[in-house]
Amino acid sequence: MISTELLEVLLRSVPQYFLFAILGLYIFSWVEKKKLFAQLAEIAAVILGGLAFMVLKSKMIPAPETEGIDYEQIKTLISLVIMIMLNGGLALIALFVRYSKSKISIFFSIAIFVFSIFIFFKTTNNANVNFELTPKTEQNEKAD
Repeated sequence: MISTELLEVLLRSVPQYFLFAILGLYIFSWVEKKKLFAQLAEIAAVILGGLAFMVLKSKMIPAPETEGIDYEQIKTLISLVIMIMLNGGLALIALFVRYSKSKISIFFSIAIFVFSIFIFFKTTNNANVNFELTPKTEQNEKAD
């Protein structure tokens, strides 16, 4: 099992920094009218999606059935990781469409931008997830 401090960094800080970079690169790309920065944003989204896939497959997130873990918090966390993976997949498709010189690449860019904003605020709302395992005691069971 991974330490709770490292898990918090992997699931809170890293996605927020990546998402902030993605949003900043897209905005800079549209202001300066340079497609290179949009491509960098899409590459960052693909990398973040790959990292989310690795976190999900490596079972770093405790199982919802683990004693002392709130089921709703873990369910929210898993849905967030899946959304990050979907955003990375969408960015991968956007990169392929961009390299094929298709006119619909702007729609993918806008979709990734909007989805990244949604995920960014979702990670901010996810700050109340507690990764500490608290052993069940009789007093905790009475409170439930």
